[in-house]
Amino acid sequence: MPSVRVADAFPSLVFEENKNSIHHIALVFKAIQSFQLPPSVKGFDGLNFDDNGDIITGPTPIHGGRPCDTVAGLYTEYFHTQISCADKCDIVKGWRATSLRDRLDKFGAEKLPQLLREVESQLTPRPTLVHADFDLHNLLFDPSTNQLTALLDFDFGHVASHADEYFYPFDSLMHIVVPPTVEEPDMVSLWHALLYGFPQELPVPKEGDKSVGWKLAAAVNKAFANAGVNQPSEIPGIDELSALYWCIQDVSPPLFF
Repeated sequence: MPSVRVADAFPSLVFEENKNSIHHIALVFKAIQSFQLPPSVKGFDGLNFDDNGDIITGPTPIHGGRPCDTVAGLYTEYFHTQISCADKCDIVKGWRATSLRDRLDKFGAEKLPQLLREVESQLTPRPTLVHADFDLHNLLFDPSTNQLTALLDFDFGHVASHADEYFYPFDSLMHIVVPPTVEEPDMVSLWHALLYGFPQELPVPKEGDKSVGWKLAAAVNKAFANAGVNQPSEIPGIDELSALYWCIQDVSPPLFF
């Protein structure tokens, strides 16, 4: 079956063809989001096989944490893994040159557990399969039919909350949830639209500004709604969990390595 990456063809497709592709992408994402994990998978983290060949929970391929019973435990593992990575980094050397390391340690011991408890009380997280690279580069389609043919690269797949997929490379579909602290006003507007609903009249980007494709973002939002996808606007606490996720990532950014 002849296939090309959606990312390679997307810019050249007319919008009606784009909508057809987006519809199929939404159906695939809904299938992942709704996937029933086997009873042998308990809690949150990566996936592994036991001696009998059954799929079980194992270390995450991204953060290296151990299996956890709760999302709070999973994010605590993320934090300690990032601290460990910072300790090994010749650039920041564990952030020990200033008081920052003491503040990070205090945050991890005192404030982080409190914030995670508050988020869990809002989120009511359920173990969900997260692809973690649901990007147009990993989707293939047949240009003769505009039908999706494959979703690639499950290397980063793991079990997290139903909010977590939106923290990974969803930016090609304009659905990544980042804290509203970015300097680009359009990105702040997109964050607001994802969490509280898209405006009837979409913002008109300034000439040359390609930070937000509003037409694409709105089309994806509509397709997700039609497919029954659990969207950011329907997930209480996703904004707070997003802020914690990106804060933890900044403890040891991947570009340091």
